[in-house]
Amino acid sequence: LGHDDRVTTLTFVRSPPWLHVCVTGSADKTVRAWDSESSSCMSCLRDQHQLEVVAVASSAAMGPLILSVDKGGVLVAWDFASSSSRSACPMKMPATCMASTGARTAAVGYANGVILLLDVTTISILHKLVGHDGDVQSLDWAPPPPAAAAAQAQPSGTDHEELPELASAGRDRTIRVWNARVGTSKQVLKPKAAPGEAKNRGWLACKWHPQEKDSLISGGSNGDVWWWNVKSKRAQKGTGKQLPSRSVFSFALGRLAGDEEEKLKMVCVSMDRTIALWDMQDSLTCRWLLPCLGGYVYDIDRCPSDPARVVLAVGDQTIRTWQTNSREPHDCQLLWRGLQAKVICVRWHPDEDGTVAFGTDDGRVGMCDVMSQKHRILAGRHAGSVYEL
Repeated sequence: LGHDDRVTTLTFVRSPPWLHVCVTGSADKTVRAWDSESSSCMSCLRDQHQLEVVAVASSAAMGPLILSVDKGGVLVAWDFASSSSRSACPMKMPATCMASTGARTAAVGYANGVILLLDVTTISILHKLVGHDGDVQSLDWAPPPPAAAAAQAQPSGTDHEELPELASAGRDRTIRVWNARVGTSKQVLKPKAAPGEAKNRGWLACKWHPQEKDSLISGGSNGDVWWWNVKSKRAQKGTGKQLPSRSVFSFALGRLAGDEEEKLKMVCVSMDRTIALWDMQDSLTCRWLLPCLGGYVYDIDRCPSDPARVVLAVGDQTIRTWQTNSREPHDCQLLWRGLQAKVICVRWHPDEDGTVAFGTDDGRVGMCDVMSQKHRILAGRHAGSVYEL
């Protein structure tokens, strides 16, 4: 059986022979270790967290150590193999994210913009990094040199002076690169903001390139993705026929299984509920975009003048239009701005191809122009959900 509430975070254990173990944290205040080969739950950490778990990580220090932190700032170090654990609260502040070097050190970001570097074997503070104004939204350690990586693989062979650089991204729309050895900020990067964009809105994620030194990937405004040279502070913007339209939540870089060319790829997920695959050879190019749904499809209707074009009412407060005969198999348009309730039913206008009527679960009826992506709510409302138009 699984969690009793939504899964908020997951990771894989990074130390052999536990590489097949997936760790999940949940809003049900528990942490579970799963065998990815048998799809079974190996162990569960209960009664250590009193609030929702927001981040998990793994460490090779002192065996297969699993780290978890909750909204109250409580950090738990759990050796699931021996079922032993210890906990501490380094800062009484809501934690927002965490990243581990895979050895003795972890970085934890907080809602007040502070980042703590911790020795996970004692849960003691090594450095306090101050620079962000607001939530720390993303943390990532730079890939260590081969010699340092080999040393980190040994549980007792990690020296804190060998720490790699740390990248952090915050709600203040800045990316900071830290010298973790001495606890100071080295660089501040600022992705370009869209016209009229609020300073503290959206999400900002960052990820080091696994092969190129001083190379960093970050999100930006309205789904923009940037490839940074940290030293020069210059960045090239990702391109492609289809691109994410809202903030990117996270990045994963690696080689795809079955790829004969074995070229580095990147996958990102974004707030517009899409998964994007990127090539990363000489430039950052989006190869395809896979739309996903965040709720039930309550209704579907076909365009009277174009049977291959359909509109969907979705329970995640969105309307989707899908061109099913396009060369792009997932040619889908997302309409979401201003929609405040689940969309229960939709109907194409019989004569105006670009006009769609919709009804919501709060009793409202509206008209949407799919070309301009603008809509208006009609005066008056039903007492309950609108089921038919």
